[in-house]
Amino acid sequence: MVVCNLVAVGAAQRKRTHRVEPDVRVRKGLPTVYITFAAFGKSGSSSEANTLKTKLPSLEQGQYIWLQLHNNTRWEIVIPTIDLFFTFGGRATVFHPRYQVEEEDGTRAPVNEVDRQEFYVLKPGRSAFFSVSREHLSNGLRIYIQFSFKWDFSASMGGPIHRVEFRSEGLPKDDR
Repeated sequence: MVVCNLVAVGAAQRKRTHRVEPDVRVRKGLPTVYITFAAFGKSGSSSEANTLKTKLPSLEQGQYIWLQLHNNTRWEIVIPTIDLFFTFGGRATVFHPRYQVEEEDGTRAPVNEVDRQEFYVLKPGRSAFFSVSREHLSNGLRIYIQFSFKWDFSASMGGPIHRVEFRSEGLPKDDR
């Protein structure tokens, strides 16, 4: 009777092989989806954005702030935009995301709402530039962009919505 119990216990304790899932991030040590400061700009135009990767960021006062949205995941993300204008020329991809401005207390003010919603798909490991008015990131304000992973996306936006934000504290200290 004792021998039978030991055999049953021994079979139940077989060693399993553990499969380690790869990291969802393309670049380890960085967030999955994030926004970084790129430069200050005078015009906010796509031709200005095409110089962002070839020149050092300008710290000169300007009306616009250029930001860079990074998709550091292994999946495509879908971002609502205000139009279908995307620039792929030169070294920079420029798009016009729909974003909102939020105060420290959470009060929101939509700044670029449109009747018709378009979408931009940002590929894994890629980034794109966009500009915001300098006043939208002054004195403790933040902007945020909503996005979905492509597998969750539907035109009705019934799936999960994620959010990435950039705070005025992320600007160079002399220019907040």
